[in-house]
Amino acid sequence: MIDKTSLEASEQQPVVNFNAPAMTLGESQLAGDPDGYELDLQATWYPTGQSPAAVVLPPQTYRVTGNNALVRVDCANAPCDGTVTVAGPPVATKAVAAARALKSVTYASGTFKLAAGASNQVPAKLTSKGRALARKHKKLKVTITVKLTNLSPIKTLTRSVLLKF
Repeated sequence: MIDKTSLEASEQQPVVNFNAPAMTLGESQLAGDPDGYELDLQATWYPTGQSPAAVVLPPQTYRVTGNNALVRVDCANAPCDGTVTVAGPPVATKAVAAARALKSVTYASGTFKLAAGASNQVPAKLTSKGRALARKHKKLKVTITVKLTNLSPIKTLTRSVLLKF
C-alpha cells in the first residue's frame, strides 16, 4: 500500500471490515478513520424486509364520477408519492381528422401520496377535453400512466384500460 502523503511504501494493510452503528433512513454520514483514509459512499438504505416503492394498477374497468376519473392505485413495500395521467387517442368526428390525429391527448391527471401497503382511489381531475369526451361517449379505451416521483430515477407504470363515463 502507498501512503499518498509521503509516497513511501507502508506495511500497513487497509481495513477490510469497518463496523459502525446502523444509520437511520435518509441519514447521511461522511466516514473517515484516524489514519487519514476516507470512504465516500452514496447508497440508498431500506429497512429489513423492505425494498423500493412499487405500485400496482389492478386490471379492471375504471370509472368517471363527477369531474374525476377514479384510478385505483395499490402501493407496496414503501411509501408512494406520484402522479396519475389518463390519456388516449384524440376523438374526432370525421374519419380524415382521426387518421391525422396521431398524438395522445391527456384527459385527466392527479397526484397521490400513499403509505406503504395502502390502496386508494386516486381522483384524476378531467381536463376540458376529458369533460367533452365524457359528454360524447359511454366508454373508451385509454392509457393510465402512474409515475412514482419519490424514487430516483422516477419509476413509471403504464396500462391500457377501459374507462366508463
